[in-house]
Amino acid sequence: MVAPAAGAIVLVRFPFSDLSQTKLSTANLGLIISEVGILKLQSLKRVVDAVVGLLRANSS
Repeated sequence: MVAPAAGAIVLVRFPFSDLSQTKLSTANLGLIISEVGILKLQSLKRVVDAVVGLLRANSS
């Protein structure tokens, strides 16, 4: 599987409790089961802006 495109909605394996033991991050391609959709550009921008806002708020 290739890396999902920006805005792709993917299903991932659970539980995440094993991640610390196996040194995997949620971005690991091995966790992705399938791609089920893609966000519209406006929705993707809102998500990215919200995450950037949270990161900036926590860095101050």
